[in-house]
Amino acid sequence: MPILSGRDSIVQAQSGTGKTGTFAISILQRLDVRLQQPQAIVLAPTRELATQSRDVRARGRSLAPLRHLHQSHYPHLIWLPPPPSTPIQVIAEIGKHMAVRVHACIGGTAVSEDAAALRAGVHVVVGTPGRVHDMINRKHLKLDKLKMFVVDEADQMLDRGFKDQIYDIVDLGLPRDTQVAFFSATMPEEALALATKLTSSPITILVKREALTLDGIKQFNIPVVKEDWKLDTLCDLYGTLKITMAIIFCNSRRKVEWLTDSMTSRDFTVSALHADMDMKERATIMREFRAGATRVLITTDLLARGIDVQQVSLVINYDIPLNRENYIHRIGRSGRNGRKGVAISFVTDGDVDYMKEIETHYATSMTELPADVTGLIS
Repeated sequence: MPILSGRDSIVQAQSGTGKTGTFAISILQRLDVRLQQPQAIVLAPTRELATQSRDVRARGRSLAPLRHLHQSHYPHLIWLPPPPSTPIQVIAEIGKHMAVRVHACIGGTAVSEDAAALRAGVHVVVGTPGRVHDMINRKHLKLDKLKMFVVDEADQMLDRGFKDQIYDIVDLGLPRDTQVAFFSATMPEEALALATKLTSSPITILVKREALTLDGIKQFNIPVVKEDWKLDTLCDLYGTLKITMAIIFCNSRRKVEWLTDSMTSRDFTVSALHADMDMKERATIMREFRAGATRVLITTDLLARGIDVQQVSLVINYDIPLNRENYIHRIGRSGRNGRKGVAISFVTDGDVDYMKEIETHYATSMTELPADVTGLIS
């Protein structure tokens, strides 16, 4: 309601609670679909957050074996689209009866395609700061009819060094009455300062720090004396847990590749995702993961927020995140929309003090994983 009333807004709430739906509905409410010009811009820090390919799934079974077959071959199945998760998916899905036109301006695609789409007429642009800035600079993306400017995952924008580009986009000529809204699951002081500087008398909605951890996620740790013991620990964990779908987080691309190779050599089926892959490869891996063709995904923090797969029940922190805000974003992958989940962190002797700091910061606690894990993941 504060956004619909026209107020600038700074909004923070934990993962999976509906922030994307909030600004999507607000944008759609304010659109004049008769006007084929950009009326809202949504900035997201990664390509995966801006847009992901759509897949089909059948209720009650994996579509992995069927993904190359046509729907007509299986008329007895109920075919459903996946739940929308990214801004472009949510806006398009909620606005599908409004004839709303949404376009993704993201790196890794042809500039000419963006230019053609914008000339044809769109209502909402969702994109990464670099490409959106470029489209405005080239005069392809016109701002004179803009009503709303939304920054999603504001803290991640700062982590990735996008602050100057955000300032530049604002300086390129947002209409004076453009409504500005910032959204994030965590709002550290630097992100809050940026949001405050770019908004005017904003409504500020901040969740208390102690409410940030998700009640439905069980948090455990496994002490490992040194780094070299982690791989064997992970493989032992596979043998004791009934893993449906899991995400394993590492702190670097090199570690992701090494762990993927190491587990593959031990006959575990895993897939890997990191930012150095081209966009088509990343999209293919995510499509297979969503369809259940692979059940374990190894990735980095950079792509943590682009992964919204409802069936994920387990998150493993192979490395403790370098940024404590990312701890919340990681474990939130296993508790989407109020679902239950489990987060397990490997803690070396050198990580103990930092993990205590994370526990204190979020007023939470992580217990040591019990010896009997029967029924831990349902």
